[in-house]
Amino acid sequence: MSEVVIMAGVAAAAFVSTSLDNLFLLMGVVAGSRARRRDVVLGYVAAVTAVLLAALAGSWILDYAADRWLRFLGLVPLGMGLFRLRALARDTDTSEPLPTAPGTGFSSVFWIMLANSGDSFGVFASLMGETRDGLLPVIFGTALVLASLWATFARWVVQHPALAPRLRFLDTWGVPLVLVALGLYILLDSSTDTV
Repeated sequence: MSEVVIMAGVAAAAFVSTSLDNLFLLMGVVAGSRARRRDVVLGYVAAVTAVLLAALAGSWILDYAADRWLRFLGLVPLGMGLFRLRALARDTDTSEPLPTAPGTGFSSVFWIMLANSGDSFGVFASLMGETRDGLLPVIFGTALVLASLWATFARWVVQHPALAPRLRFLDTWGVPLVLVALGLYILLDSSTDTV
C-alpha cells in the first residue's frame, strides 16, 4: 500500500479521534446561534490550521531530540486514550446534552475551537515528529479537508438530531480506542517513520 494512503489514513484517524468533541461544540454553535455556514467553516478551518502549524513547530523542536527517542512520543496519544478508558470505567453516564457555545462569528468559532484543541496539538505534534518531511503535506491536507467536512457535517447533524446520540457513543467509546491505536502506531516502526 502506498505510504501516502497509509499516512492519509493515519492522519484521518488522528483528526477524527481528537475532533469528535469539536464536532459537538460546532453543533452547539450552530444550534445555539444564527451562525452563518461560512463563518463556522472558516473559523474551524482556521483553528485547525493554527493547531497544525503549532504542532509542526513542536515537531521541529522535537527533531533536536535523538531520533531513537522520537517514537516514544506515541506515549502521548496512548496515555490520552488510556486515561479516557479509565474515566469510562469509573463513570459510564454519558447522557449529557449537546454543549451550547456562545458566539456567532468567525472569531468566536475560531477561539472556541482553538481553546478546545489541546489534544489535537499533542497527537499531531507526536505524529509529525515521527513522520518523514515529505509526508507532512499529506497530514495537513487530510486534516484541512476533514475540518471543512466536519463543520459542514455539524450543520447537517443539527438538522437531524437522531444522529447525535450515535455520535456521542462513538466519541465516548471509539475515540479512546483510536487514540490507543495511534499511540501504538507511533511507538512501533513503520514505513512512514523518519528513521
